[in-house]
Amino acid sequence: MIKKFLVAVAGAVAVAVAGALTDNQVTTVEAVQVVIAVATAAQVWVTTNVPTLTWAKTVTAVLLGVTNVLVGVIADGISAADVAVLIVAAFTAAGVYAVPNGSTHRPAPPAQPAI
Repeated sequence: MIKKFLVAVAGAVAVAVAGALTDNQVTTVEAVQVVIAVATAAQVWVTTNVPTLTWAKTVTAVLLGVTNVLVGVIADGISAADVAVLIVAAFTAAGVYAVPNGSTHRPAPPAQPAI
């Protein structure tokens, strides 16, 4: 579970950096996009690893990524910052999808009772 979360955190950092680098400042819209990216990471963390819902974290990342892009487009049209956020959101969702659920550590089976 931590691996998917770390991918989403990296995406949140990348959104902040992309927003700042495109115009050397973080505007109000870009700050909202950073908050949405952080919410994406938080949601990836709290979404449980249900074996039958292996896609749940990916859907969360995609929906919040689309929301993130829409905020920028609705607020001020398509800009270089919006394109950067779109690319970061796509890579974040792809990364969350690509990283397997759960950990590779398997707990030891319970000890057999002595007879």
